[in-house]
Amino acid sequence: MQSVKLWLIPLRMVLPIPLLLIACATGCGTRTVYIKPGDPVRLRKTISGAEVWAQDKDGKWVAGSVDLSEGWYVLPDPGEEPQK
Repeated sequence: MQSVKLWLIPLRMVLPIPLLLIACATGCGTRTVYIKPGDPVRLRKTISGAEVWAQDKDGKWVAGSVDLSEGWYVLPDPGEEPQK
């Protein structure tokens, strides 16, 4: 009877380690998602002072900055590239 108790103590100490590893492997950690170039993405948090290109009333490209709010969708412009 004494030897059975001694055998159960190490088992109780070792058993949580594989359970912890299984729990971490099934959902803990960072997940990477590949987004193809040109696909729209939705912003998770507000980006303050994002540098953007915009057209003025004459159609010329001018540099500017804007706050992009959480929840907005952003994507690249498939049109012409601005002249720097």
